[in-house]
Amino acid sequence: MVSETLLNDSECAPSADKDDSVPHLVSVLVRSSARITLQSTLESAAAQDYPDVEIVVAAASGADHPPLPDRWNGRSLRFLSSATPLSRPAAANQLLAAAHGEFVIFLDDDDQWYPWHLSTLVKALRNLPEVGLAYSKAMIRDEIGRDCGALGVRAHPLTFAEQSPMAIHAALFRRMLLEHPSVRFDESLELLEDLDFFIACAAQTPFAFVPEVTAVWYAASGESGHGVRGNATSGAREQGIARIREKWAAHFARWQAEPMGQLDLAELYLRNGDQVRAERMLFIASKHELKQQSLLNRFLMLCQEAGLVMSAADSESSDGGRVVQMYTAVRTAATTGQNE
Repeated sequence: MVSETLLNDSECAPSADKDDSVPHLVSVLVRSSARITLQSTLESAAAQDYPDVEIVVAAASGADHPPLPDRWNGRSLRFLSSATPLSRPAAANQLLAAAHGEFVIFLDDDDQWYPWHLSTLVKALRNLPEVGLAYSKAMIRDEIGRDCGALGVRAHPLTFAEQSPMAIHAALFRRMLLEHPSVRFDESLELLEDLDFFIACAAQTPFAFVPEVTAVWYAASGESGHGVRGNATSGAREQGIARIREKWAAHFARWQAEPMGQLDLAELYLRNGDQVRAERMLFIASKHELKQQSLLNRFLMLCQEAGLVMSAADSESSDGGRVVQMYTAVRTAATTGQNE
């Protein structure tokens, strides 16, 4: 069973028994359509404070992509030319096959990183050898340069059935994951291929979330389909989500049996204003014993947020009584038709 690891500040700190002095190569993979932003993207990759980096660029736009030098601001650069245009997933797979690094990360030609991005994520993976992918937050920036919040939350893989908790360039993964044939981009997908790839990774390894903004996502540009304005295709996105759910149905069924996933999904529904589905997921979670205090506390908080029980200030009952009270409230909401 795949679990998830949450990194807090102490877990991101260097461990005494780990040697951080020897850097390991990071392959930075760029799907390029020769946008005007490509130069800024490459400068962002070259400006990382992490020492051992190779940049690999795939000419997704085909033969009309201009050639690139073999070094960019002192960093090694390899350019993969193509006689024909490549789809986003095809370009991604070409780049995966060309990566040499122990660690691999994507950076599309319209996005950027802060200089500490790679060093932050490499440190996370070194400190957690059982984890295969670490991700951070990305600042969301609109087409005129305004910051509009951040993308990136700790999320159980069950929530991937609804949306991705991260931008693709916020996630660093071990190249050894590619030993699994399923960890590739699905070239039959026209949208949400990045989300599909993350699900393939989650089927093989726990993820670690670093709650720090280290990247910038220009959500209105690009062609992923899950951004905003020109990069948002809601109808096609719903079809893509349905297809991904069907493809990974067995994994989602297994993840749905895990209380952490149920609570993460309930929180996602509440955040998106979907009260009905949030209550349904809380009802499912209420059937577990929830022996861990952290799960109990989170269940209490979400039930309270959903308006299913009185607040602590209004109750004189013990913690155990409050738990029973909330179980009853969720079950009542479900059986009276509020969750239909």
